Amino acid sequence: MIITLPWPNLKLTPNAKRRKHWRSYQPAIKSDRAAGAICTCLALPLRAKKAIAATEGKIAMVVTFYPPDARRRDDDGMISAFKHLRDGIADALGVDDHRFRPTYVFAEPEKPGRVEVLL
Repeated sequence: MIITLPWPNLKLTPNAKRRKHWRSYQPAIKSDRAAGAICTCLALPLRAKKAIAATEGKIAMVVTFYPPDARRRDDDGMISAFKHLRDGIADALGVDDHRFRPTYVFAEPEKPGRVEVLL
């Protein structure tokens, strides 16, 4: 099952957060977390969400980043900015996000400005 998410908010990259007060990027955190939960609810039927939550142990996921343009990006920055979308997925599934075991793929901008998660 594939969950299509928006590109993480640029305010949530580690370089953008540096030397700023945490309150300045708090709205972006809430927005991305809500987007992760909403996109998960729209992509997965209730039966599938319950089945994933009922499984024991770790949950494998493949996260593919499709950048919005051809600029070079740090892979660790993309993973860090994705954290709040990932928290939203965990909220929608009703699981703790420590159970996720992601594999990250960094694609070319053929589907610009999105992140796809395969569960």
